[in-house]
Amino acid sequence: MREFKILPVFLLISLIAIHESTSKYIEDDGTLVQLEEGKIRGHILKSEKGNDYYAFQEIPYAAPPVGEHRFQLAKPPKPWTNVLNTTRNTKICYQAPSPYSNLEPSEDCLYINVYTPQKPGSNNLLPVLLWIHGGGFIMAAGTFEYFGPKYVMDAGIVVVTFNYRMGAFGFLGTYDEVIPLNNGLKDQRLAMEWVNKNIHLFGGNADHVTIVGESAGSLSIGYHLLGPWENDKQLFHAAIMQSGSTVSGLLTQDDETNTALSLGRALDPQFTSNDTKELLNVLQNAEASDIQKSQTGIFGGVSTEPEGPFSHGGFEGFLSGNYKN
Repeated sequence: MREFKILPVFLLISLIAIHESTSKYIEDDGTLVQLEEGKIRGHILKSEKGNDYYAFQEIPYAAPPVGEHRFQLAKPPKPWTNVLNTTRNTKICYQAPSPYSNLEPSEDCLYINVYTPQKPGSNNLLPVLLWIHGGGFIMAAGTFEYFGPKYVMDAGIVVVTFNYRMGAFGFLGTYDEVIPLNNGLKDQRLAMEWVNKNIHLFGGNADHVTIVGESAGSLSIGYHLLGPWENDKQLFHAAIMQSGSTVSGLLTQDDETNTALSLGRALDPQFTSNDTKELLNVLQNAEASDIQKSQTGIFGGVSTEPEGPFSHGGFEGFLSGNYKN
């Protein structure tokens, strides 16, 4: 009888030991990262050459720009309690239907992805490639499906991609700043700040960040290079522009306030005011899908701002030959 009493105790001790060992392995396998807002859980994938790399997909870098935050500057993400699953992409910013059935166009879309061949937590920090996707400021995304890192994970770099608001959601604005201009570009800036703050946790070197983009992503980089910023924090240290020039005049707009008013009237024929605060109320209360449909033929692109990071000064200096060092 005594043996039968000892056996359950032995099994219990064994199970506890196995659980602790497994838990420690999970904690130490590099897929769990502690951010200021909470913990995230990624996963391990294979590179083109069959090497392991760590993937963290759909990490919030901003709070969802919905409700009263629609058409406003993005805010920092709110903390979370449970471990956040960051093993797949599910959301892209509002646009025409995606060719990928698992990706849902949504206003809740400000997410960033980190892919690293270096085990997170390592002190051997790698250079960082920060990718800004193209798509004419109206389509595409920074998700795994659009821009997977499989072919560059063997190059010894950390790759970061992200979504930013597009179309009217990201680039509609009024010159009086009731609706801030260029929210999409400012989303990009917020993503850069996130990288500067957090990338060391993933084995990336915040002092060795190269921003890379093509098409509208390349245009975006030009704006980030030329625009004066209010602080001197260096968020990137090199830039590669592919197939897109900021001074080409493409994907830019003039008369921003009237463009915004036109969208308001397309959404609500009863809206006849020129008051931008009333306009904002119309836009914030409209269905997102209606905004997406109604913006066709109205939305223009990036605006040159009267002051701030995307103001006239940087572009005029560039065109006059007074280049920024």
